This record gives sequence, C-alpha cells and structure tokens, in this order.
Amino acid sequence: MNGLEEGYDFYNGLEAEIYPLAETGWIEVVSMVDDEELRLFHPAPRRLQHGEAACVAIARHRNRSFLTVDKLARKTDREWGITVSGTLGVLVQRVKRGLVTVEAGDELLREMIDRGYRSPHASLQRFLESA
Repeated sequence: MNGLEEGYDFYNGLEAEIYPLAETGWIEVVSMVDDEELRLFHPAPRRLQHGEAACVAIARHRNRSFLTVDKLARKTDREWGITVSGTLGVLVQRVKRGLVTVEAGDELLREMIDRGYRSPHASLQRFLESA
C-alpha cells in the first residue's frame, strides 16, 4: 500500500518536488526489487508504517543511509546498523554540498520551526563546525 492509499495526502504532487533532487543525484527514489529486501521487510517491527519498513529493508540490504524523522524507524535503523539522519541532517548536507548557503539553511530551519517543526537547535552552524 502506498502513502496516498494510507491517507497521507501530503504525498500528493511529491514527484514534482523529488524529481529535481533525483536529477542532481542528491536523492534517489527506489523500490524493493530484491528477494532479500522482501525477506528483510517482514521482520521489521510491526508498528512501522509500510513505507518506513520498506526503507529500512532497502537501506540494510543495499548498505545505504536512511533519512527519517520516525522515532521507531530511527531506532530500528540503529539496531540494524544502518546510518540514519533526519531533517537537520538533510539541511546540513544541502549546505555542505553547496546547494544552499549556511544563512539560507538557517532561514529554512527558522521557517520550519515557525510552522511547528520541533528542533533542538535553532542554527545549523554547530553541525558545520564539527564536520
């Protein structure tokens, strides 16, 4: 079942947002295509949504990183040895890759916080200094 079928209406039109990122190689859209991925999908915690469980299986099988804000998915990733990151990590990577300036990244973060995103940090600077 896909996200729209599960009632996640914010997925509507997502392809238009993802496509430019996929073109630059910054993000890759994939599906489970391997028997091993399907095998790994089944032992994922039942409380995970289907999409998160599929992403965890793909990331583990293909030795990829996984971006998520879902706490259970992040816990599962760590337990399975998958590199995981969330929203702040995405913003930091955009700055490191020169896609946005630090100031623009901080502005995006401020806008997200203003719209209800709960962040433990108000600036990306700390993460960029430790890199």
